[in-house]
Amino acid sequence: MKRFFFVIMLFNIYQFCMSQKKNLEIKEYDWVDPYNIIISDNGNYICYVLNDVLTIQSTISKWELNVKGSKSAVISYDDRYIVFSTFPDSIGILNLKTKKISYLSNVASFQLSKSENSNWLACQLKTNNAFLFKRLNEYKSYTFNNVQDYLFSSDNNTLLIQGQVENNYYLLWINLRTQSIDTIWQGNSSPSNKTFDKSNKQLAFFVSGKEGYQNQIYYYHLGMDSAVLKIDTKKSNIDNDLIITNNALLFSGDGRRLFFSLKNSHKTQSKISEVNDADVNIWNYKDKYLQSQQIISSNSMLDKEVIGTINTYTDIDNILLLNNNINDCVTLAIDKMNNYVLINNLEIDPADIPYSATGMFEGDGKHTINLASTNSKWRKKIIDNKFIQECSISPKEKYVIYYDQIKKNYFTYNILKNETKNITSSIPVPLYNKEYDKPAPSTTYGLYGGLGVAGWTEDDEFVLIYDNYDIWQVDPNGVIPPINITSSWGEKNNTVLRIEKSQDERYSPVYKMGDILIIKGFNKLNKDEGYYKIKLGEASNHLKKLVAGPYKYEIICKSKKANRYVVKIRNATNAPNIYISSNLESYKILTDIKPQEHYNWLTTQLIRWETFSGEVGEGVLYKPENFDSTKKYPIIFHIYEKFSNQINEFKKPELSNGEMNVPYFVSNGYLVFEPDIHYNIGYPGESAYDYVISAAKQLSKLTYIDSMKMGLQGISFGGYEINFIIANTKIFAAASSSAGICNLVSGYGSLRGSGMSSQYIYETHQGRIGKTLWEKPDLYIKNSPIFNADRVSTPLLIMHNKGDQSVPWSQGIEWFTALRRLGKKVWMLEYDDEGHGIGGKNNMIDFSIRLKQFFDYYLECKSAPKWMTIGIPAILKKKETGLELDDSLRMP
Repeated sequence: MKRFFFVIMLFNIYQFCMSQKKNLEIKEYDWVDPYNIIISDNGNYICYVLNDVLTIQSTISKWELNVKGSKSAVISYDDRYIVFSTFPDSIGILNLKTKKISYLSNVASFQLSKSENSNWLACQLKTNNAFLFKRLNEYKSYTFNNVQDYLFSSDNNTLLIQGQVENNYYLLWINLRTQSIDTIWQGNSSPSNKTFDKSNKQLAFFVSGKEGYQNQIYYYHLGMDSAVLKIDTKKSNIDNDLIITNNALLFSGDGRRLFFSLKNSHKTQSKISEVNDADVNIWNYKDKYLQSQQIISSNSMLDKEVIGTINTYTDIDNILLLNNNINDCVTLAIDKMNNYVLINNLEIDPADIPYSATGMFEGDGKHTINLASTNSKWRKKIIDNKFIQECSISPKEKYVIYYDQIKKNYFTYNILKNETKNITSSIPVPLYNKEYDKPAPSTTYGLYGGLGVAGWTEDDEFVLIYDNYDIWQVDPNGVIPPINITSSWGEKNNTVLRIEKSQDERYSPVYKMGDILIIKGFNKLNKDEGYYKIKLGEASNHLKKLVAGPYKYEIICKSKKANRYVVKIRNATNAPNIYISSNLESYKILTDIKPQEHYNWLTTQLIRWETFSGEVGEGVLYKPENFDSTKKYPIIFHIYEKFSNQINEFKKPELSNGEMNVPYFVSNGYLVFEPDIHYNIGYPGESAYDYVISAAKQLSKLTYIDSMKMGLQGISFGGYEINFIIANTKIFAAASSSAGICNLVSGYGSLRGSGMSSQYIYETHQGRIGKTLWEKPDLYIKNSPIFNADRVSTPLLIMHNKGDQSVPWSQGIEWFTALRRLGKKVWMLEYDDEGHGIGGKNNMIDFSIRLKQFFDYYLECKSAPKWMTIGIPAILKKKETGLELDDSLRMP
């Protein structure tokens, strides 16, 4: 009896605690994650900023320092000092051994060299452009006046100072090893974009010419008396109409070549006939781009970058232009030798509109790729009008690799041998996204973590390539058979394996045989995530599990001299926190961020059900923390395409940009369900109907769900799906559609904000029809809600703005006017100066309130606001909001 009483008492205490938690409100919540996270090279100290407080924390003891108002810190190379900013204009120098802090005031900016030899602190002061630099472990300092800018070389052995005395500018080269100071340049214009090469022995920078806009490029090499004018377009061998832009300079990896960009000066104007006074745009079927695209992008087309290069080792002023054609785009890699570049011709054929090229190698169009030498005018076409992705040059520039979307394999072009080979034909599993459900060529995009090239091994010996689950080691010559280095463990365990790279690592690293690879794994069945490791190159390789669970993991940084990782961990019920780990198996928490603890938060549940078509559906059910299974809850179906992989993501309370904020609605007594939707080509609307309605019928069987109080909400394509669903069912009590399509026929003929035709959206992208309007008009009509407007019975709240550049505002107008004429209950919110969503704070607050009031009336049986019952005349805009509840008992 006593035990029973004790259990009852504990339950009552729990209920009381839950009742004390607040519901989320409609306001801006400042729930930020820690940022500017760094770790010392020895792994003993970590710095991060949270809520305008810099925390410096020991990872091996309980010592901690908090600095209010500081937003940045730098740790010295020898891990003896931390320099940090303080409010309003000082810096603190923390001695990590003594824990004493010294301060410098009146500081505008600072940099800290991280050299093996010494720690140099450089400070720009606010008074008289004074400049100071000193060693951290010495009292002596060096000062300069009239300093405009300063820059450490990447090896921290050189400090470059830019100064000005009256109208004269100068650059000082300071050797930090010897403290010698050399004036390497003087002139009457301010230098800019000062750029070191990889060896830090060469320097290039811009100087404005006499005409102001005409840039010149100066060059300096260690040992020269002074910098020399290297490039002057007026005196060079290039078109006089081209001028050098202020875009970044880039040295090749070996320092032999300098790359820069040019553009048209617009000085040459074509002569227009005096009789041609008509203001007319002439649309021609032979145009590569629509007039609308040309008009919108006319300036950018005229300002098209031309990439130039010059040999830094010669005195010959011979500029080589890599792309003379306005449609040619050049890819330069920062970390490669750049003896070769890829030139992609983006010129399209009007017949290829469904696959119109939108980017460099985005896979949305056919590409013609030329390989060009940066040392001569040699150029060779290696890919001719093909659907390709993942096109790049290998680190040692022996190969060009690309994925052929039609042949569904990777190919390499051997630069030395002039040979192209299929290098993955013997791999027995797909190397494209198997879940891709659009009527377009196969793709390596879209899957969790992505497919594609994972990296290379040293000397271009092997390339690492992802399949849908595992990682392959592939011979770029196509001779040695590919090896699955993860032994198909990923496929066998429904786990997607991807090499984990921290935020401070290169995008496409080069690995050594014997390297330990950290692998992130995502289980597609239970949605768990975790880390594994494997040794590259071992004959009998075994994947070792380090950690896995219902969390999201993210390696932020790793110490250079010790095996210590800084990891951010979160899940749906726990805000992101920082952890330290030496092995990625066990973790020590460093922060304790719990903003959700003060509110009635949420829980998640993975739901599976059988769809009408016999497929297994998947979705996430969100319940409030104080959920009571004996009660009946209203439920809102939040739909787009697929959400279930986000089940362990921490959703923050935010103002609505056009779609519902899940934590806010759940905290206020709603259940929210996010179903995944899989599509059949030609039937996007029916596919959405299949998954959503079958899920609704399944969930309606749960005793705690009120099947008479079910709603729908979504934005963009989710808005379209809602429009289609309510035109074909009566089971929902209310729906909100933001920026959604209602008429595929009129949408097909519309233009996007870029001036591009929308046809490809409906044929091969989200529309997924797979055919043109004239080939399958019945499919366009069948998938258009507008043709079933008379069957709508669900009250609908539309949000659509005139400035929408993705889905024309006319779609919202068509839908509203049709439903209004039919006497359906429909409201439309249109916000000034907004686009495909809502970005202005006041507008986001307004929509968040109205969306909640709308669902509260229909799903919670609360009073309706006046904007729903009597409306707000246009003449009263900004004078009356109609947000107050209508106490006259009028019904909308």
